[in-house]
Amino acid sequence: MKRFLATTALATLIAGAASAQDMIGAGDISISGSNVTIGSVTASKDGYVVLHAVKDGVVVAPASIGHTAFMAGENMKVTVASDEAVPEGTTFAAMLHVESNGNNIYDFADGMTDVDTPVMADGAAVIQTFTVTAEMMKAAMDGTMMPMIDVAGVRIDGATATFGNVTTASDGYLVIHTILDGAHVVPASIGHVAVKAGDNSNLAVTIG
Repeated sequence: MKRFLATTALATLIAGAASAQDMIGAGDISISGSNVTIGSVTASKDGYVVLHAVKDGVVVAPASIGHTAFMAGENMKVTVASDEAVPEGTTFAAMLHVESNGNNIYDFADGMTDVDTPVMADGAAVIQTFTVTAEMMKAAMDGTMMPMIDVAGVRIDGATATFGNVTTASDGYLVIHTILDGAHVVPASIGHVAVKAGDNSNLAVTIG
């Protein structure tokens, strides 16, 4: 199968030092529809930031409402597409998990034994709770939230690649390029689809 690169801007995961302290930035968070953008995630190993609902003050786990991968080091503007709406007043929790079983897929659910374990610090899971405010939602409306592609949710069926969520500040295109010998083949492309400003769900691109 051809390797490909989507050229619409996405929330960049910036790798830093492997000795970084594991933490989730409590500030600079924005909400756009079901997309949650966290200002910074710092981790000593590759893993996932996972969103959990909070009911009556209790984190609902192991069930989750969304996740995305990050790289070891400091990751700025990490966007997670939630399976549930997160309107103003909603409380949710973000938790770090390390990619511990080596399959590069987030695994953590009831009954599973081969899982991606939570990141621990001082004997407790690294977790940060947020309550959605009008300011968080306004930050996204003002365009301070970076455009993103949910690469963790890409599904491949034959010659069709389906992206679970793509967010962009303006109308444009999601374009697929091949990678040959480690280099992006541009300007030639192997598929594209139009996107609208805002959130775009289940975008299917035919690769040819």
